[in-house]
Amino acid sequence: HPEWNAPNDPVSCALFAAFGKAVADWAAGARPGARRRA
Repeated sequence: HPEWNAPNDPVSCALFAAFGKAVADWAAGARPGARRRA
């Protein structure tokens, strides 16, 4: 489980940082490959 001891595991830290960025980007409307409706 990546959430176990995450603050002390560099792989888990990177995983959660990337996930957090992806969530923030998605919320801001940045959706790679998404098509806009006309």
